Amino acid sequence: KLFYKRATVEITVNNKTDEYYVGEEIPAPVVDETKIPDGYEQDGWIDENGNPVEVPYTVKENGNPAEIQPNIVPSTDTEYKVEIYLMNEKGEYVLADTDVLAGTTGETVTADYADYAPEEAYYSADTTAEDTVTSDTIKGDGSTVLKLFYKRATVEITVNGETDDYYIG
Repeated sequence: KLFYKRATVEITVNNKTDEYYVGEEIPAPVVDETKIPDGYEQDGWIDENGNPVEVPYTVKENGNPAEIQPNIVPSTDTEYKVEIYLMNEKGEYVLADTDVLAGTTGETVTADYADYAPEEAYYSADTTAEDTVTSDTIKGDGSTVLKLFYKRATVEITVNGETDDYYIG
């Protein structure tokens, strides 16, 4: 009887190197979800050059990837917020509304004053308010918050010879 030693190939799968027989099927490895950063997700598998690899993978005699690893990509549904602040009758800004939106981790988002303008005509955008944030990068942990401020118009009134500004509304 003749016995032949089957050819083996060394492949690193999900950071673990093993020898596999030609023709052997490498099953889909289990990915430790705790190692995927917030705001990212797995989208299939890739080789050491970033090319897609179908898993389970059947080992070939030649042309095998040296490495098979999870393809980690930015999530397209990472939450961020747009907070709307309106000036009250005392000239103080108070949170009036929060819009919760979703976008792709790492992308820049911008809030447009025109999209959030209050119905009352006496409000106008206050682009110089100290905490204004009209644009930012979406953070994977969902902590991105854009802040828009709307100030009240004032009217100058003179009573008994004394002139003061009063907020409208």
